[in-house]
Amino acid sequence: MTLAEIAGTTGDPVGSAEHLGLARELAAATGDPATETAAVLSLARLAYLDSDNDLAESHYDSAERLIEATGDLRSRTVALHGRAAVAISRGRPGEALQALDRVLAALGDNATPVELVATYQVQGGAWDALGEFARADERYAAATEVATEAGLWHVVLGVAWWQAEGLMRWAASTVDEYRRELCLRALDLALPAALAAEAARRYFPHGPLRERWVALASAPAIRAAFLAMRGLGDVELVSAYIDHLAATVSLQPVDLRLPREDLLSLPIPTADSVDGFTLPPRVRIDPATPSALDSWIDEAQRRYGFPVRADTAVASW
Repeated sequence: MTLAEIAGTTGDPVGSAEHLGLARELAAATGDPATETAAVLSLARLAYLDSDNDLAESHYDSAERLIEATGDLRSRTVALHGRAAVAISRGRPGEALQALDRVLAALGDNATPVELVATYQVQGGAWDALGEFARADERYAAATEVATEAGLWHVVLGVAWWQAEGLMRWAASTVDEYRRELCLRALDLALPAALAAEAARRYFPHGPLRERWVALASAPAIRAAFLAMRGLGDVELVSAYIDHLAATVSLQPVDLRLPREDLLSLPIPTADSVDGFTLPPRVRIDPATPSALDSWIDEAQRRYGFPVRADTAVASW
């Protein structure tokens, strides 16, 4: 199970599935239904992430048969949550909402922040699929509030781009000034998240873990930021942001040793946890004149609590 977790965390879903399959077989052979259930639930999640809904539902069926024997509440809520995500991808958001209501009822006051965030986020996805954009937005805001109070900076960042994309879908369904207002809200969420996510790459070791961060946090946040800027038609900001993205690495090395425990954690970035390069400078047409992006960089640093760019500036291309 530990090897499966490491493989999954470092971006090797095939290896993770192989280890989970072995863990499932060993647990069944030794009469360990709790471990077998955990392995099957993890296999179901991997199948869902691979867009194999049939396999995911098959695994959830197996897990629920095991849960009937163990009576484990947490496993039951994990299965319900997973089935809700599959239901949304199959075009059954109403069914997903019913499952998530059962999750919240079962957890009650014992729900952890991570459980609440995950449930609220999938609820948002269900309402979004139903075209109930205001209710979806409220669920994403609730997820952000819980994650912020729990100090889960990386989760707050992830929910931000997710909520921003929901706002852009909402904007596409309306017109005039209200559409612009929704695009502005999306930009306020997505651009600071994109700036922070891109900068946070420096705090992960080179290799699969960093690439996983790019795939799950940085790349989708950048996409959401561009969607919001396109919706607003802000050419000046788009130009400044492209200049920013084209200059993401400083070539001044620093001496640093990264701790091994970072492989399985997402520590709050600090000035001491970098990738061997100093913080890149800001990029401007005129280094002496702040660009349209500078205030957004300042906001990202204030909002997420770690540096995005150095105070120094260089001329853009």
